[in-house]
Amino acid sequence: MLGDVPGSNAGLLKPAALAYKAMHYHSLRVTGVSLHLIDGQVGRTYRSYARQVLAKRIYGSNAAWPGTSNHGWALATDLMTAAQRNAIDRIGAAYGWAKRWSDASWEWWHLKWRSGIYQPKPDLLAKLGPKRRKAAQRLLYHRRERKREARSGRGPRWRRHDRYVHYWFAQLQEMFRRADVSEQRTIMRKVLDDRDGIL
Repeated sequence: MLGDVPGSNAGLLKPAALAYKAMHYHSLRVTGVSLHLIDGQVGRTYRSYARQVLAKRIYGSNAAWPGTSNHGWALATDLMTAAQRNAIDRIGAAYGWAKRWSDASWEWWHLKWRSGIYQPKPDLLAKLGPKRRKAAQRLLYHRRERKREARSGRGPRWRRHDRYVHYWFAQLQEMFRRADVSEQRTIMRKVLDDRDGIL
């Protein structure tokens, strides 16, 4: 029932995880802030009953009773930085993440997801065959990472992403040239033209 969210953590309920991931990529595009979460001792996303017992022992009245926590329902996150909170304050409501409907109002880092707000876009790449889909996904991924790392100025990894972008662009362009299904050609053209990898 859990879906992955960026970082090293236990994950969230699948719809909440989808919304969080979409919000993460939007935040990277708009603010340059990554919303990745790295679990600490008690966990920042889903928390097992045992971990909530540990949280109650460590934080006392500031933690919910085991069995009643929104972390136990995989509906809440504990952010890592104030920059993450600021980014979510700007864009999060459209994805179901906002402090104004969260519990624990005194904890700036704690946010609860609200269902029924975010509706994911249909996956256009699902209409491509396996090889074309893989090439499109890899091209979009490396374009996103190249832009993010070039913007942050951290290390030379963006140059490696640049090489992968050229490789996967050439692969997908050749597949586009050979494709005979107009709908697939339209999708591949959109991917080829998406310089930021945000399709």
